[in-house]
Amino acid sequence: MKTIFVPCVFGFANKGDWALFDALKKTLREQYRDCKIYAVCKNSHLQCKKIPDVIWIEQLGSSNRQGVIRKVGIIMGYIKMALLYLFYPIIKTTYTNALKESDMIIACPGGYLHDANFSIFTLLLNLILAVRSKKKLIFAPQSIGPINNKFFKYLTKKVLKHAVAIFVREHYSYQFCVTELNCPPSKVFEVMDMAFYDCEYKTTAIVNTFQFNKYIACTLIKWLYPKMNNKESFYRSYLKALAEYFEYVIKELHLEVVILKQIEKFGNDSGDEQIFQDITPYINPQIRNNIHFFTDEITYMEMKSILRNAEFFVGSRMHSNIFALQQGVPVIAISYQPKTEYIMSSLGLSDYSLPIINICKEDLIGITQKLLSSWIPKDQVINARAKESKDIFLNVIQQ
Repeated sequence: MKTIFVPCVFGFANKGDWALFDALKKTLREQYRDCKIYAVCKNSHLQCKKIPDVIWIEQLGSSNRQGVIRKVGIIMGYIKMALLYLFYPIIKTTYTNALKESDMIIACPGGYLHDANFSIFTLLLNLILAVRSKKKLIFAPQSIGPINNKFFKYLTKKVLKHAVAIFVREHYSYQFCVTELNCPPSKVFEVMDMAFYDCEYKTTAIVNTFQFNKYIACTLIKWLYPKMNNKESFYRSYLKALAEYFEYVIKELHLEVVILKQIEKFGNDSGDEQIFQDITPYINPQIRNNIHFFTDEITYMEMKSILRNAEFFVGSRMHSNIFALQQGVPVIAISYQPKTEYIMSSLGLSDYSLPIINICKEDLIGITQKLLSSWIPKDQVINARAKESKDIFLNVIQQ
């Protein structure tokens, strides 16, 4: 029986990451029917309740505490990782025992190798510890970059050097790996995002309780605007533009607006409900009854059910865009990182992507009018390309 070690899992709290991890599991079990999977994630005691079919291991260097206690906990995690690295051959912990037992390491698909926040350091340290095992290392489809910090870029180069294959999900990441991180082009494979691989659609009970006949769906993001001044000003402009756009949708298109969460409250992360509170003051009181904040905790499959019946979708979260595209739903993608615009471009949908910086109501309305007059569904093309990508991935991991 194959045993596979998967670091850098975010898990169920982000529906996009949940879908990615599920797609990875299904893909691996298609190849290795009875494989055992160890998965490293923050808050492993919560993950096992939602995703019980793997063995969860707590990620080192993370903490759900606050203030000084949080910082001390994170530093202690870093020290423990250093000790595990130095004494790996003789030390026995849950983490090292799982590494020693595993046949290969597959870094979880996703978009965590960028330096928009400091979490990249924790994730790189966990990857460095995994590399210490000298097991076959493969990166499942990733977005890699931008990484501007020289130290983080150096660590990323060191980790990727040990990989036998690096799968990236858009051309930006391919270029970044080859030109910025000096990865040999022969081991970098440009494929589709792994969430596209799971083409199965299951009707969920939530569609029977959803009361709106004609609506658009939407996801929001509290973007950090890294490396930019006036971060709060940019964020307020983003919220204002969307609130004014919702007024257009309701008054001119006569549609309701359903705003969904992609990220749930998890540990010390407040999730997307914080954004619901942030945008409310910008909404015209006359239309508040036509805007519906969906606060229930739902699965990514239930989210797909809601998106499937929307007239169109406006997504600030990349994987919610993918869920809609997969089902033939028209999408306006708000791009906060290169991964979004490059994935839209790869499908011939650049005209329906807007950068989050300097976004305005007029641009959103213009794209909406184009979408309503000339959208061509891409679900069949997506499903065909996703199958090709999965075949490439499976072919490489079994070599």
